[in-house]
Amino acid sequence: MIRVLSFGYVDELLQKRHRFLAASGFEVTSVDTKSAGLRLLGTCEFDVLVIGHGVPLRDRNAVAARAKCGDAIRVIFLYRSNIRNAELADAVLSVDSSAEDLPQIILRLVGEQSRIVGCG
Repeated sequence: MIRVLSFGYVDELLQKRHRFLAASGFEVTSVDTKSAGLRLLGTCEFDVLVIGHGVPLRDRNAVAARAKCGDAIRVIFLYRSNIRNAELADAVLSVDSSAEDLPQIILRLVGEQSRIVGCG
């Protein structure tokens, strides 16, 4: 099962994203603080990190940089209007796009990573 860490500061959207991703068949852990995200990235294995659009740039980049220090985790930044300083992201997705786009991107990123490391 694909393991997703969902990080966001807008509680209603974080809960909605958690429910949707779980219903889509992913194992989801959601956090609403930078410190919790950093801690989990240091102790648990995830395939994908999804960072919500309400996370300020400094916190977003700190958590994404930590994820990139680990093994093969893919990072998705959600954004509204414009995206700046997204160099740490493997994918960016507008929050105004279709809800089905997020699971499809996760599957695609994890599939690409499996081919790169020879896992599938």
